[in-house]
Amino acid sequence: MAKVTVTTAPLQGVCVFNTRPDAQAEKWRQALQAAGAEVLRLPLMVIEPVTEAAAEQAIKDRILSLADYQHAIFVSQNAAFFGLQWLDQYWPQLPYRTRFYAVGSATAARLTDYGCQVIEPGNTMNSEALLALPSLQSLTHEKIMIFRGCGGRPLLADQLRERGAQVDYCELYHRVFPRAEALERLMSPSTVDLSHSEGKVIALHSGEALQNWNQLLQDFVQAQEMNNNQQQLPYNLEHLRGISLVVPGQRVAQLAQGLGFTRILIAENASDQAMLQALQAYIKN
Repeated sequence: MAKVTVTTAPLQGVCVFNTRPDAQAEKWRQALQAAGAEVLRLPLMVIEPVTEAAAEQAIKDRILSLADYQHAIFVSQNAAFFGLQWLDQYWPQLPYRTRFYAVGSATAARLTDYGCQVIEPGNTMNSEALLALPSLQSLTHEKIMIFRGCGGRPLLADQLRERGAQVDYCELYHRVFPRAEALERLMSPSTVDLSHSEGKVIALHSGEALQNWNQLLQDFVQAQEMNNNQQQLPYNLEHLRGISLVVPGQRVAQLAQGLGFTRILIAENASDQAMLQALQAYIKN
C-alpha cells in the first residue's frame, strides 16, 4: 500500500513579510510559523495614540456625548482598543440605547469581551458590507459616531449622511508610515534577497499598507541606484512589483493592480485566518 504523506506545514519554503502594526503582528507571526512559513518582520505602519491636547479634548467631548448617539461604529481593532480605554474612563455602564457595530471579527471580539452587544456584517469585513446592514438603511434624524484613526476613507460617513444621519468622528490614533526605518530594514544584508521573487509573499492587510509598500519599493530602488552609482541592478520596480502580494478583498486587489502589481492573492477579508487561507490555497494550487 502506498504511503500517504500529510503535511502539517503547508507554507514550508515560503517567506512571508509580516507588515502588520506591533499590536497585531505577533499573532500573525505565530499563525504563519505554525503553517511552516519563514516570517520576515517589516512594519509598514505604526499606531500612535492621539496626544495633542486639543485632539484629546475633542475625544473626551465625543465620549461624554455617546448617549446622544443611536449608533457607534468601530472600524478596526485599534479603534476598539483605544475607544474602549476612553469609554472605561467615563462610562462605568454603557448607554443602553446606543447600538454598537464592528468592522471585522477581531474588532467585534474586543467589543464583546468588554460587554457590548455587537452588530457586525459577517465575513466581508469592510465599510461596504457594514453599509448593507438593515439597521443602517433609514437614518433620518439619527446620530452616528464613528471610532477610527485620524484620516481614512470617507465612504462610510458619506453614505450614512446620504441616508439622513448626522455623522461625527471620534478620531483616536494616528497611522504612521515608518518610512526611513522600513527602508533601512529592507536594505539590510540580513533581509531576504529581493532579486528573486519566487517563494516570497508580502502580506498587506489594508489599502494603506499597500500604498506604503509601493512607496517603499520606489525608495528602495532609488537608494540602490545611488549606492551602485547608476550601475545596472538585478531588479527594477517592474520586477519588485512582480513579488506576490496577499491582500484583503477585491477593492485592495484592484488598487494593487492599478499600481502595477502583477501577482495578487485575494483573501476574503483582512482577518489572519482569511489571509492565511488565501496563502495556503495559492501554494496548494
